[in-house]
Amino acid sequence: MSPPSSTAAIRDQAVAWFVRLQGGDVAEDDWIAFRAWLEAGPANRVAYDEVEGLWVDLDDAADSTVVPFQPRSVAPPPLHRRTFLRWGAPIAACLAVGIGVRQLRPQAPDPPPADVYETAPGEIRAIPLADGSRIDLDAASRVEVRLAPGTRAVALVRGEAAFDVAHDPARPFLVAVGDRTVRVVGTEFNVLRQSGQVRVTVRRGVVAVAGDGGAEHRLTPGQQFEHREGSSQSAVTQVSADDAFAWKRGALVYRDRPLAEVAADLSRHSRLPVRVEPAAQRLRFTGTLSVDTLDAMLARLETFMPISVERSATEIRLRARAH
Repeated sequence: MSPPSSTAAIRDQAVAWFVRLQGGDVAEDDWIAFRAWLEAGPANRVAYDEVEGLWVDLDDAADSTVVPFQPRSVAPPPLHRRTFLRWGAPIAACLAVGIGVRQLRPQAPDPPPADVYETAPGEIRAIPLADGSRIDLDAASRVEVRLAPGTRAVALVRGEAAFDVAHDPARPFLVAVGDRTVRVVGTEFNVLRQSGQVRVTVRRGVVAVAGDGGAEHRLTPGQQFEHREGSSQSAVTQVSADDAFAWKRGALVYRDRPLAEVAADLSRHSRLPVRVEPAAQRLRFTGTLSVDTLDAMLARLETFMPISVERSATEIRLRARAH
């Protein structure tokens, strides 16, 4: 796509991209091109957020029969100039109506009570939701789910979960994780929260991660967001998304990760916490651990790394092995 020469051109491009990405035939090259366009300038991100927000408002208004506009019934058109002319004007014209309808709505009722789902150490659980979405909850994890006509909200209290979110432009799916919020419309992504660390990995769709007053990070397939709770710093890297989902098939995949992270994962498969001695904190691990019994996992780790495992009645400690 050629560089925009005006605000109107940026808006038209944002509309075209949004419509294109709603289709079921989005290829990897499309995501790469979209990411390049999104990162070409801050105005592009602002325009895309406005289009996405407008789509949600108008679709919600359509469900209440106030605004006779049904964007979900339209198939994604090809990306060329006629697409801009066809879609940019109608959406811009409906903006004032959509905002007006939103302001006239009565105050939203109190949020529904949360449905709480937890797993024990070593347990994995599949949770189908009423909206067609699915949560796979990893070991020793807890989520709180609230679904209502205008709300799809989840809080990952601890642990790890993989989300396969049903597409619903009228109800963005929000995941609160520590001091960050993940926002999606329909996508597949994995979220980890443990030891003060937050990690979001996208396998399909677009995910926005934001904090109070902080910059929003928009992730596309193959990107991973990492953040330590309480910090103002975050990082986005390119990864193999399948690695983050490996726990669903009974494996933990690590690529140059600190031993403390491995210990935290093992703790979610143990009745006792797994801790790393200070002298072993510097060690990093690359490899794959099959998830079966804790003893077998620890034995493999001892084989792969220069460590020894010591057990007591209250904890399991990983010590650096003397050379």
